[in-house]
Amino acid sequence: MTTLKDLLNETLTNLHGYTADLEQVTGLSSAIGTSDITLPVDDASQITQGLIEIDSELMWVKSVDRNSNQLTIASFGRGFRETSAAAHSQNAMVVNNPRFPRASALLAIQQTLSSVYPGVFQVAADESNTVNPVRISYSVPAACDIIIDVRWQTVGPSQLWKQVKSYKLDAKADPTAFSTGKSIEIYDGMMPGRPIKITYISAPGSLVNETDTLSSTGLSETCRDILVYGACARLLAAVETGRLQTWSVTQAQRDQLVPAGAASNASKYYYALYQQRLHDEQMRLQKLYPAVLHKVR
Repeated sequence: MTTLKDLLNETLTNLHGYTADLEQVTGLSSAIGTSDITLPVDDASQITQGLIEIDSELMWVKSVDRNSNQLTIASFGRGFRETSAAAHSQNAMVVNNPRFPRASALLAIQQTLSSVYPGVFQVAADESNTVNPVRISYSVPAACDIIIDVRWQTVGPSQLWKQVKSYKLDAKADPTAFSTGKSIEIYDGMMPGRPIKITYISAPGSLVNETDTLSSTGLSETCRDILVYGACARLLAAVETGRLQTWSVTQAQRDQLVPAGAASNASKYYYALYQQRLHDEQMRLQKLYPAVLHKVR
């Protein structure tokens, strides 16, 4: 089962070219808390003044003591660039000047997840309503955007779910009558007291913690590479701005080896993969959940 951590690792692996572009790293020689600004590491020679990353937290290193293998973090340096200061365990990897910070990859995955809808969606069912003979309107979940099927369960051993052919979604229902602000009007005749099943489309859920699973968003495992390709395209698009830093000697030398537009071309490559996989997934969902005609008064 794919987790957010799996998506992050796969995205970063693609961006680093597997083994071609690795940062200098060391490890914490003992655990640290959320407010510690002196960090003991295994090998301080691998770290320079500036940006480091531990787990998903970015920090700004004020000074490096290579004799005692200790890093001193600036007073403003914990939780740098809007990341969250956190406790880190012994042996946690310390990355020097991360090319693609984990927090940035997380944001890119979240942005990609938000952008796939409505082309790619999750399907859910609500069975909280029963047929009431004196009403035609029933509440539906706030997440309901499009209703794709409505059925009510018949009496008898077959327990058949009979399809409703005449209904209408009210996306702006009176919230005093329907707490979710959405309702469905059903015009077919139904047997009182019987369960109603409303199948609907909604936006995918979110991924926040690295232990969150892709399935918790309501998406299929087949969407894994869509999120990875989309995140890579977003992150690589920003790399080209590094060429603007012409005051750096290192950057000037690198510009002679890496042609202008290289990062943009890589971004376009991943975006093309993303678009193709997005289209494939849309076709798969349309085949699984074809549009069903229904009457609306």
